[in-house]
Amino acid sequence: MTRVKAVTASRLRPLWLTIQRNLEWWSTGRSLGSGQRIEFEGSELVWQYYPGEGVQLQMLGNFGKLNGLWGARRQDDALLAMLDELLPLASERAGGVAWEYYFDFGGGSPPWISGMTQGTAVQALARASTRLAMRKRRGGSAIGSSERSTTTSGAIASKASSTVSKTGTP
Repeated sequence: MTRVKAVTASRLRPLWLTIQRNLEWWSTGRSLGSGQRIEFEGSELVWQYYPGEGVQLQMLGNFGKLNGLWGARRQDDALLAMLDELLPLASERAGGVAWEYYFDFGGGSPPWISGMTQGTAVQALARASTRLAMRKRRGGSAIGSSERSTTTSGAIASKASSTVSKTGTP
């Protein structure tokens, strides 16, 4: 990424998190098989092992999990926790935002995106936004404070809208 000058401010958070999680896993974890998915205690994020690339964020798996939490109906706290982790991982890209991959895969070089991942992200974010807005209308707190709720709901809508309309190449 540094060789092709692709490290940008919006990519620092996911890149540092990936380095941190690899350090944590390989210092204390067991060996992993190709494609094996893992999670870390205290986090909702899904990671996957890619031989030669280490443990990487599996963004399609993350948004699939978010959809699953939406479907579970009684998992709003986990849904909120996952949103709090996922939203800051979006990177600015081609005038919008996208959830990128930061490793070599299938002949592609990082940073790259998957159309399926972006589409699943839009679906999951729209569903989560609807669920949280309904929860708030029923008198419950979507997040714990009305100020934070408004900020998060706006961020969900903004991320979903930008991802749909402006995903492109770096």
